[in-house]
Amino acid sequence: AILMLFGLSDLLRLAVDALTDTDHTDRWWKDALANDASRAITGGLLWGAHWQLGRRLLAGSSWWGRGEWGAGIRRLYLVAMVLATGLVTLIFLAQTIHGLAGVALEVGVRPGESRLATILRPLAATLPFVALWLVHRHWLYNEPEEAGHGIAPVTVDRIFGYAMASLGLLLACAGLATLLGEVGQELAGDDHWRRDIGWPLGIAIAGGATWAWYWIATRRRLASAPEAEQASTARRAYLLVVLGGAIVALVVGLAMTIYQVM
Repeated sequence: AILMLFGLSDLLRLAVDALTDTDHTDRWWKDALANDASRAITGGLLWGAHWQLGRRLLAGSSWWGRGEWGAGIRRLYLVAMVLATGLVTLIFLAQTIHGLAGVALEVGVRPGESRLATILRPLAATLPFVALWLVHRHWLYNEPEEAGHGIAPVTVDRIFGYAMASLGLLLACAGLATLLGEVGQELAGDDHWRRDIGWPLGIAIAGGATWAWYWIATRRRLASAPEAEQASTARRAYLLVVLGGAIVALVVGLAMTIYQVM
């Protein structure tokens, strides 16, 4: 699936280049088209064949088919794909924001490249990942209904919401930390902030918006059923991961600060 997605993503970026760039030689796109199309087709065939095999297994009456609905590895795959496609989507959206910042500050545009291409290229690249994110999200939320047992819909909502909130918080913190570093370099006399500020700004905005969206949803669940939400494994795992990540980041940052001072 990942091979297919990146192949399709590069094909869309190639299409943007063909529509917006004018400095290429004749048939410049031939090799890139062959490479991107081969990855998209190969990955699509492999993923489609394996997923179709899995669907037939679920529809069967054999003992392994009946056990497939409740299999943890199946749900792990769905959650992993939601996180992977969500991560790449947010990174491409951050690149789009980076392009917008570059256009606004009149920096970051390569020679022979239109300003429109710097914005449209990553935006177009997100489309396959958004599509597969929506597909896997649909399959994940339909698991309880189709399975008829094993996992409650609210549990799926918690798993999905806390997973996406964790992803958004990770990117937001990384972007904010990098932004603070850029501010420090600016205060130290580095005048390259116009060129460098777009990427961390995009990461911080994309990650922060994602975290806020899903965290608000968790607050609603907490308000409606506080005891069940507080006792959920997904919430406890999220809080422990966030706390552990914050402690690790603090220790690493403190160690690097001491090293720089010494």
